[in-house]
Amino acid sequence: MAERLNVPIEQAVLYFGNDGLRMPTGGCSAVMSGGVYGRNYDFRPRGYEARFALVQARDSYASIGGSHQLTGRLDGMNQHGLTIGLHLVKVRPRFPLTSTLLVRRVLDSCATTAEAIDLLRRLPHAMKYNYSLLDAGGVAAVVEAGAGAVLVRRGDWLACTNHFQSPQLRRLNHRVAHSIGRLPPLESWAARQLSAEQTFKALNFSARRPSTTMATPKRCIPSSPSRPSDGS
Repeated sequence: MAERLNVPIEQAVLYFGNDGLRMPTGGCSAVMSGGVYGRNYDFRPRGYEARFALVQARDSYASIGGSHQLTGRLDGMNQHGLTIGLHLVKVRPRFPLTSTLLVRRVLDSCATTAEAIDLLRRLPHAMKYNYSLLDAGGVAAVVEAGAGAVLVRRGDWLACTNHFQSPQLRRLNHRVAHSIGRLPPLESWAARQLSAEQTFKALNFSARRPSTTMATPKRCIPSSPSRPSDGS
C-alpha cells in the first residue's frame, strides 16, 4: 500500500494499520439529551483522518460515520437510528478488540442502546474507553469499559468526555483535569435539552465550548433515522 500510494511506510501504517501506530491523542466530548446526540473531536486536525463513510456490508446494518483505518469507526449512526461515539480514557493496548472495531461491530449489528450495551458487555476490550450511545427511542447511555470491567451510566440526559465517572472505575483514570474541565458546559447543555440546532451552535460557537483545537460535531434526530447526520 505504501508503495502504491507513494508514501512512507510509517505513514501507511499510521493511517491504515489498525492501530499498529497511534497518533498523539486528544479528547472527545458528547452530549445526549432530548433525542439529540452532539459530539466534538477535541484534537488537532493532523490526527483526524477526515474520511466519512457510508457502508452496508453484507448481512449488516447500513451506517454512516467517521472512518478510522479503513475498517474501524470513530463514531456513526446506523439505519435504525442508533448512534455511538468513542472517548479514550487511557491507552494500554492489549490483545482483544480495539475500540474503533467495537464501534463498527455495534453499528453493524445493534438496533438499540440496550442491544449495544449487551454487545459491549460481551466483547473483549483492548483499552479503556467510554462509549456514548443514543437510539431512535431517545434512550441514552454511556458504557465505561476496560479490560475486565464494563459499567453503564444511564439517564434522561448525559454528557461524556475522557474519564470514567463511575465510582468503581475512577481509580483507572489518568490525567483527567482537561477532561473534567470540559464536562460542566456539556452537562449544562444536556440538562437544558437543547434542540439539534442549539446543540450544534453550542459546540461550535460558544465561548465556553469544550473544543479548543478542532470541532467536528454530529447530530442525530431519532425521529428521522433516515437522516443520519448533518453538521460540519
